[in-house]
Amino acid sequence: MKIRKAKKTDLKEYLNLRREDIQECAKLTHQKIKVPVKENTVEFMNIIKSKKGIIFFAEDKKLIGYIIGETEKNIWGEKGYINYFFVKQEFRKKGVGSDLLKNFISELKKRKITRCNLHVDLENKKAIKLYERFNFKQDSILMKLK
Repeated sequence: MKIRKAKKTDLKEYLNLRREDIQECAKLTHQKIKVPVKENTVEFMNIIKSKKGIIFFAEDKKLIGYIIGETEKNIWGEKGYINYFFVKQEFRKKGVGSDLLKNFISELKKRKITRCNLHVDLENKKAIKLYERFNFKQDSILMKLK
């Protein structure tokens, strides 16, 4: 298994993995979610072309996971943001997620960025534990009108 930066040629394989991610989210949230292929394609290409984009893939003959994010600058400074983070079920608890997160954080440090934000569902205890191992702390509450 290796971790590497994404390439434009990864698009087709990424879309398959992203579909699996979205379908898993739909099951967890008991929602029907249509896989937005066109939107995912445009978003992937925009992030990969952007100087602010960061995409790493975990690969074991084929793609088994990804971490996708961007950097943003505002009046409080520059920070990273993790948009999407997914590892195929059969590769979880094997260090793949940790390796992806390490690479993402390392890339932020190369860019002299020390802060990083993400959203995680409160029910996703395993993901929360992973983030806490990397010193992420809860500092706000996301509220939704339902």
